[in-house]
Amino acid sequence: MCNCCNYDIFHKKIAYISSHKYQYFFSKANVVGVGVGYKITNGITTSEKCLMVFVSKKVPFSELSSFNLIPSYYDGVKTDVVESGVFSIYDQGIGSENDLNKRIRPAPGGCGIGSATATTTGTLGCVVKDTYKYYILSCNHVLAEFNTVPIGIPVLQPSPMDGGKVSSDVIAHLSKYVPIVKESVLHKNNNLVDCAIAEINDHSNVTPRLSDGFRVHGPYSQLKLMMRVHKIGKRTGLNYGDITALNASIKVPFKGGHSALFIDQIIANCKAEGGDSGAIVLDNSNNTVGLICAASSGGCAINDIKNVLSSLHVEIVTNY
Repeated sequence: MCNCCNYDIFHKKIAYISSHKYQYFFSKANVVGVGVGYKITNGITTSEKCLMVFVSKKVPFSELSSFNLIPSYYDGVKTDVVESGVFSIYDQGIGSENDLNKRIRPAPGGCGIGSATATTTGTLGCVVKDTYKYYILSCNHVLAEFNTVPIGIPVLQPSPMDGGKVSSDVIAHLSKYVPIVKESVLHKNNNLVDCAIAEINDHSNVTPRLSDGFRVHGPYSQLKLMMRVHKIGKRTGLNYGDITALNASIKVPFKGGHSALFIDQIIANCKAEGGDSGAIVLDNSNNTVGLICAASSGGCAINDIKNVLSSLHVEIVTNY
């Protein structure tokens, strides 16, 4: 067997741990996620794959009980504890570091949007379609507000939180969302995606292009650690980064003291803040990698675009 085959088998072993044995790590203090990454030694990223354990804050060994210590190896795989901060999806994200919170026509990927009753604001990802209709794509928690708003509710650009008005700024109506399932004491439910679509009212009001003018392409062919990616989000605009973890399971708190568990996520060190949720992430060829669903001080969590598209039964639109 060649070394590349051994390498692939080892990746799958780590991915299985992060996708099926995460509760062992989530039972420990400060742990917010696990995934497949490259081990970091003395601040330098190596080529050695490991089980990356994300923590909200690194704490000295002397301050942790034996139960809360992360073992150096788990099931024969090296671990690496990385301080990521908490992955958050409930920041209001009002305002912007650019003009993407303002009214833009046609509305491009990257601009600010929100439902008519929004108490938060997010980002228009891109345009997608099924057999008959065209839609804007964003997060459930942006368009459907955690499963709480009715199908058909207007979607505004800009969001009501940024001054949008139902009388003049409706660009779409909520059509479908994948429900976010919260964790409970008895049931450790997990989620693959945080996504929703809204049917476009008038094609002249929305463009399939991004706010920088570039055209979005279809899904990636292959994901790799340290692959260069970028995103345009309503809050922080255009930012570049690298994929730091794959096949990640993360725990995300949201309103009401609840939390949701997401599996098979992509972690990247792109800058993202509240309001950037729903932004699509692209590779250097503008192939779509995924949809930002959460942000932390160390980067962002991304739904794999292939999971998003299959969940909603849509495909990416590159041009009308």
